[in-house]
Order: sequence, then structure tokens, then C-alpha cells
Amino acid sequence: FGSSDADVHLLLCHFPRALDFVPAGRWDLILSGHLHAGQIVLPYGSGALLLAHPSSRYRRGVYARRGTTMHLSPGLGTTFLPFRYFARPEATELVLRCSQ
Repeated sequence: FGSSDADVHLLLCHFPRALDFVPAGRWDLILSGHLHAGQIVLPYGSGALLLAHPSSRYRRGVYARRGTTMHLSPGLGTTFLPFRYFARPEATELVLRCSQ
């Protein structure tokens, strides 16, 4: 993890909590997974209760923090139980464009 002349610094990290710990501005983009969008989700009122990782700060989507953007994919798979409930699987296609 030395210095790099690359135009984009990309981190592939299974665990989305990495966004809380990476040095500010070290990575331009983090691609993460792990939570399966909760896998088993109980809808209630205007919210939802994730049975897997109920207190997770990051569930799915795009997050930005201290100069780093993270995309958290719900993915296609499952863990422990071979099904999903109110947690739609997703195959994500990301298109990266230069800001200039």
C-alpha cells in the first residue's frame, strides 16, 4: 500500500465498515458486499428490520465519507439460509466516468 501514480485508487473489500476506518482520501472508491441487503427483512411501518446485521450503518447503495465513495451491493447470493425475504438480489453494473 505504498504511494501510487494511478488515476483511480480502488479498494475491493467485503466488509462495508471499512469506510469508517480507511484514511481520509486514500481510496477513491470502495466496492463492498457482505450484508445481502439483510437477506431476511421484516417490513414495518415506513421502515424495515434486517434480521442479519440489524444495527448496520451501511445496508446497500452509495455512501461518501472523507473523500471516499463506497458502493455496497446487495449481491446475488445468500448466507446460512438458501433464500431471501424482502431483500432483493442485485447484479450491479457501475459505469465510472472522469469528472473532467
